[in-house]
Amino acid sequence: MTPAKLAQTLPLCRANLPGDLNGGLNVAILSLPITIPLGALAFAPLGPEFIQAGVVAGFQTSIVGGIVAALTGGCRLQVSGPRASASLMLAAILAMALNDPALAGLGVDTPQAAIMAAFIATFAAGLIQVGLGLARVGRGIKYVPHPVLSGFMNSVALMILVGQLPAALGLDGVKPSQLLHRLGDIRPGAILVTLGTMAAMYLATKKKSKLPPIAVAFAAGTLLHYLLAVVPGGPAMGGLVGQVPAQWPSPYALAEAVSLSWTAQGTQLVLHLLPSSLVLALICSIEALFSAAAVDAVTGGRHDGNRELIGQGLGNIAAACFGGFAGTGAPMRGIASFKAGGRTRLAGVFHSLILLALLIWGGSLLADLSFAVMAGIMMMIAVNMADSWAVNAMRHGGRSFVADFAVMAVVAGISVSVNLPAGVAAGVGIAMIMFVMRMSRPIVRRVLDRRNTRSLRVRPLHVERRLQEEGGRLLLLELDGPLFFGTAESLRDKIDGLVSGKPRVIILDLRRVPDIDSSGVRVLQQTARAVALKGASLALAGLISDSARAGWLRKSGLADAIPESHWYATRDLALEAAEDLLAGDDAAAAHAHPLLSGLDPEAIDHLTERMTLLVLQDGGVVFRRGDAGDGLFLVETGFVAITLPGTPGQPPVRLALFGPGTFFGEMALLDGGPRSADAMAQGEAVAWRLTTDDFHAFRHTHPADATRLLLNLGHELSERLRLTNTRLQAVE
Repeated sequence: MTPAKLAQTLPLCRANLPGDLNGGLNVAILSLPITIPLGALAFAPLGPEFIQAGVVAGFQTSIVGGIVAALTGGCRLQVSGPRASASLMLAAILAMALNDPALAGLGVDTPQAAIMAAFIATFAAGLIQVGLGLARVGRGIKYVPHPVLSGFMNSVALMILVGQLPAALGLDGVKPSQLLHRLGDIRPGAILVTLGTMAAMYLATKKKSKLPPIAVAFAAGTLLHYLLAVVPGGPAMGGLVGQVPAQWPSPYALAEAVSLSWTAQGTQLVLHLLPSSLVLALICSIEALFSAAAVDAVTGGRHDGNRELIGQGLGNIAAACFGGFAGTGAPMRGIASFKAGGRTRLAGVFHSLILLALLIWGGSLLADLSFAVMAGIMMMIAVNMADSWAVNAMRHGGRSFVADFAVMAVVAGISVSVNLPAGVAAGVGIAMIMFVMRMSRPIVRRVLDRRNTRSLRVRPLHVERRLQEEGGRLLLLELDGPLFFGTAESLRDKIDGLVSGKPRVIILDLRRVPDIDSSGVRVLQQTARAVALKGASLALAGLISDSARAGWLRKSGLADAIPESHWYATRDLALEAAEDLLAGDDAAAAHAHPLLSGLDPEAIDHLTERMTLLVLQDGGVVFRRGDAGDGLFLVETGFVAITLPGTPGQPPVRLALFGPGTFFGEMALLDGGPRSADAMAQGEAVAWRLTTDDFHAFRHTHPADATRLLLNLGHELSERLRLTNTRLQAVE
């Protein structure tokens, strides 16, 4: 935090000290019945004799990790501590470490070495989180496929339910796999307390209690436990937490790690733990960012995702050094703090300090807490955590969601049967393969030729007829989707099939192509060379020369196969250039203007004397939209573009481009209406203007030739309409 930011924050902290203290107290009460069982859950693979050590580790996570994350994170009211997903991940890591021969390389007894493996995994996960934050991927980290998250959350929920069964049945310290052999030892009182706790939490949630449902369930379950315990001849009750060591936070885990004699086997263990640490970091990061977003929705704040990752990572590094494990933010903690008056980072700090006070001076209180109460709370958390998205999607969407349901099922199945890191890794891998398969659909949206698409360039009819006859030799392929390794080969196969028709030009329309990777570039290069051997050329449309994409394509060497002279900013420019190539000599051949065809030479001379010669520079205005219509224009040389004004900040929209041997503005000659668009020279141009008055005067002196001119006008318009109809029929 910068000095200026600190100076702004301190007055707010002082002003809201009572509210932050109350918020921290409420969250500490809320966190207590979660911290204890999650700590025990994390160390469960080590056996029942390590339950107390797990509880202490859970407290250190909330205390040390919570303070560091609160002060350095990117969400002001985020309160960090143990989460079910992180605790189960750590339990999975401990289970894998216990079965790893490299564990012996740490040179200490097996349980202590396993705890050291947990320290290494948590420390590494924290470093990864800091790295992700520094790399500014705070937004992108949330884009994990939902079926993977759904499978992960469902497997976590299932494992919590199974893991809490022994405590719910009063069989503390018994592994779930041993339950069938201990059915005779079940304690009915524990079952009643568990069910009562679950019912209290359910009712508090349904009735929208002002108190947090967990706090209500904790109080009701504890009261029920002690009421049943004092009933003469009452049911056998479940076990209590027992004495928790009053351990002041100290970086003993870091000191022990430094003092170890690291061997090659120890280094190998670290490498074995890295994939699991990566999964742990991703899970904690996703949970933290989702939690920050949920807190923002209630408080109206706005978190910094990258800073939040850095803060959570530093918190986990600190927790690991002090003997804790990976923690992360939880929406219920931050929201509870806000509703109780918390407004600054001090609320999270107070939450940690109050838990520290309970650990040091509240040993007798902690010792009398019932495992059955906490089992009921954890079971309800598991029920609420379960994600029914996949089932609902299958019910309503049918086969459309079969693949997503399969990914969810695979993740859940592998997570439960093998371990959580393996399940997540398998799910991400399968989701990536499915994504590539979905994106690998044919990239060619449709294939058009000059007979059913054309540029906006208006050409003389004899050129139009030639282009219509040769139209099959100008092909335009509309591409849709990324051009990458999954689609590039299908594009080449498509073009290979089209080359047999002996096209002259093939245009690839890239407007709907969001990305091109190196495989796409390679295929474009190979295809351009193959097409050239067949006597054709390849052109690209929708490629702006000064864009980042064009710059990357230059660096990739694409211009060696497709010259930049064949790169066009718009589809229209590409079609116009291809039409010029296809028209050949007809486009440049001199012909009498079709509007004057069949007129007597003397009449043409007389008409020309009445017409006005316009010599236009580039951008020269012929007329503006809304101007009075006073005649038509015949283009002699150059080009005149007909445009409409664009939206603010955008260039004009081109409707047509008239070149030598064409005319425009004829409707004004016939009906005298106002101009419906702008007409401007594109480059230098020469045109003749025939006004309405001049035409009427010509009609009086040369009635037969005037009639002929009108017939030519009608013939030209009808031919263009017929060609348009032909193109429309081809498109259909």
